[in-house]
Parts: sequence; C-alpha cells; structure tokens
Amino acid sequence: MSKHHDSHLTRSLHRIAALLGVPVEDFYERQERVGVVADARECLRLWSLIRADDDRKRVLAFMRDVVDDEQR
Repeated sequence: MSKHHDSHLTRSLHRIAALLGVPVEDFYERQERVGVVADARECLRLWSLIRADDDRKRVLAFMRDVVDDEQR
C-alpha cells in the first residue's frame, strides 16, 4: 500500500473510533473486542437502512434511554 493510502485509512479509522466513542487501539486489541466492534458495525449497517426520519428518531430515543438507564 502507498503512504497516501495508509494515511487515508488511518484518518478514516480515527473518525470511526471517534463516532463510536472508543479509542483506535480497540480495533487492534485482543479477540474479546471483536464482538464489540462487530456489534457497532452492525448498528451502523442497520442505521443506514432506516429511511424515515421519525424511525431514526425513535431508534435514537431508545438508545439514549438505554444509556441513561445504565449510567444510573
């Protein structure tokens, strides 16, 4: 791979990690993290399939409720 290609991949990986709220190192760590990354990838895939704005709002509201419950 070229240096330019590697640099582009690195920047993309950093953006994805930031969006997921995880350190970039999580993509390189032990096997147990694979499930977490796979689940996040599945969430993004499913999200991209939701077309209606109201449905996206419902999904976000549900996820926020789950996070709020876990932080209590």
